[in-house]
Amino acid sequence: IIIDNLNNKLIITPRLDEEFDYKTGKYDLTIILNEKLKDSTTYTFNFADAVKDITEGNPAENAVIAFSTGNYLDSLIIQGTVIDLLTAQPIENSVVAIYELTDTLDIFSGSPRYFTRTNKSGVFKLENIKNVQFEIYAFIDNNRNLQNESSREKYGFLFDPIDPDVDTDSASFWVIPIQKLDISELELIGNRSTGKYYELAFSKPLIDYTLTSTNADTLFSNFIDENRGIRIYQTFSIKDSLAVKIQVNDSISFALDTLFYLQFQESKRKPSEFKESFEPKNRESVDNNFEGIYRFNKPITTVNTDSLFIELDSLAILPFDPQKDLIWDKYHTKLTFKKYIDPQLFKEADNRKLEIIRLQRELNKRIDSLVQLWHNDSLGTYDRSLLIDLLGYDPDTIERDDSRARHRYLPLNPIGYLSTPPGQFKLFMARGSFITADNDSSAVVEKRYSFKNPLNFGIIRGSIVTSDSSFFIQLLNTKFKVIQEIVSQADYEFRDVPPGKYFIRILQDKNNNGKWDFGNILEGVEPEPVIFYPDIIPVKKNWELENELMVF
Repeated sequence: IIIDNLNNKLIITPRLDEEFDYKTGKYDLTIILNEKLKDSTTYTFNFADAVKDITEGNPAENAVIAFSTGNYLDSLIIQGTVIDLLTAQPIENSVVAIYELTDTLDIFSGSPRYFTRTNKSGVFKLENIKNVQFEIYAFIDNNRNLQNESSREKYGFLFDPIDPDVDTDSASFWVIPIQKLDISELELIGNRSTGKYYELAFSKPLIDYTLTSTNADTLFSNFIDENRGIRIYQTFSIKDSLAVKIQVNDSISFALDTLFYLQFQESKRKPSEFKESFEPKNRESVDNNFEGIYRFNKPITTVNTDSLFIELDSLAILPFDPQKDLIWDKYHTKLTFKKYIDPQLFKEADNRKLEIIRLQRELNKRIDSLVQLWHNDSLGTYDRSLLIDLLGYDPDTIERDDSRARHRYLPLNPIGYLSTPPGQFKLFMARGSFITADNDSSAVVEKRYSFKNPLNFGIIRGSIVTSDSSFFIQLLNTKFKVIQEIVSQADYEFRDVPPGKYFIRILQDKNNNGKWDFGNILEGVEPEPVIFYPDIIPVKKNWELENELMVF
């Protein structure tokens, strides 16, 4: 035999406090324990694939040894699978641990006595367990210390204790969903004036905050440092300091409410770099309900809406209504544009473009033929002044271009200017349409879009039956990115779905607070349910799928 990484692969339960030693011969392995075993206790040695034959490297099958220091072997079996809560994918090599109900420890405070690890399929099996009530947990253990660090490692657990006398037998199969959720204490760890700003730093990322003060002026601020900090901008003068109350929340609804005194110092330091981005990208295909998102890394204080519009052509300009078409987020760093583009208006503009192109082609042909006649007129048949009247300019000013297959001579002045070709429209925002709290000016935005061809996309529609009034139906790609989302509509329809493979996920909002909640392990609050449509959905061009009913 050969031994492969025995110290990490051999799992002894209940766990021993001292590390074991071992020695190996050609046909045997000796485990040397460095502590006494407890009386009347069943121990299990699970070797996994640590012991292999030397010729082909095949691991020993069913390499699990159970023995007792008492008169009988404990026989309880716990088995199941560990999955990612938000993807439903199995988790390999996660730790599954059980703690007796009377134990004061958990996965954050102490190593378990009974534990195992999941295989490639996320499946686990704990054998020869004592017949007592216990809590069961699963977690990622990257540093292999048999404890979870919630800020970096995913974890999960069953919220109700398992009672072997009531709800467990050898056929039970437990599913433990895990997720990454930082349960460390939420703290304000620093606040100070720095350069042109006042900044606050927190011990963990935030999802929301509110600033209030007795001053009537607006406090402009935004997240920084991946939501671990807040930056406040100086947009008005403060004589000494200003009392400001701040309320913050993290992802598991931990809240912090505190008071600080805002003040700014004189500084010659340059403002931070201004960054902006707009989606959809240039030349993408969109639908008639146009939606764009403009993101800024600083709060916007001034907007000139007169310079924001959609141009179908020079006669069809669609301005944005600030009240109906522009939606700001809470911090004025994200602006959503929504504008319905009437297909009839677009068709009329396209017809005007096509007419301009037709007239231009006729003019090109006419000018080309007249100029060629002029240049080939060695006998002086054509009157020069008559040609100048017809062309509008001296034909000698037009240079010959032999690279053109059809028209070698073109007019100097085209009939009309097309800002976009047929089949496209233009989104335009002038330079300086948006001014930040640091007086940065936005750049020119000029993007051209076409409309989606329905024949190139698919449709997924279906129905769900539920007593919940609030829920989220999400269409995910194979990387589990949300492509589309529908809120609280039992009859759903995902349109304009590009060809590919997709999942459908439902997030239930059991407490009807308008969002899906992660839960809170410390307070025994379970994550709100997540349901996946059982099959991957393959979408093709010009294709519709009517899903069966989903009930929850």
